Amino acid sequence: TPGKVDQMNEAWTEGLAACDAALSLVPDHPDAQIGRTISLSNLGRNLEAIEAATRLIDGGTWFVAQALYWRAWNRFELMDYLSARQDADRARVMMINPGMYLLSGVIDWRLGRLEGAERDFEEALRMDFGQCEAASFLGGVRNQRSKVPESLAAFKQAVQCYDLAITVRRAALAPLGGAG
Repeated sequence: TPGKVDQMNEAWTEGLAACDAALSLVPDHPDAQIGRTISLSNLGRNLEAIEAATRLIDGGTWFVAQALYWRAWNRFELMDYLSARQDADRARVMMINPGMYLLSGVIDWRLGRLEGAERDFEEALRMDFGQCEAASFLGGVRNQRSKVPESLAAFKQAVQCYDLAITVRRAALAPLGGAG
């Protein structure tokens, strides 16, 4: 898949170049199209990413749910929360995963829909206890809803989650001599 290794290493510029090279040979290559969308998104090139995602969505065959997710993510980054909400709702019909619930929750939070945001963050955590951001954001939403004990519990969970993530990464890096 074009750019996949680069994306796994968060080498977004190289990943984009690989996807663009593949698209120059096969303009409708779906893996390259979604890879281009993801790379552009992570490079902060939001308008180009929205355009790339829209091409996939309009094609209606490959990676539509992922393209809707990334278009929603980029629209969120551009503070177009209502459009982001629409794309996230469409994506959630086709794709359910912790990342989708996390994005959905932050969109609702920005729109002031605290109850929906709380539900989405809770669902992200039910699906994957390692969603540290969801736990942190859940604490913030609960705090806004004046649920102080529940807010503190969510923040405590976030701290534990981040601590565990650091421990796991250090252990993974230790054999490579990078556990400092």
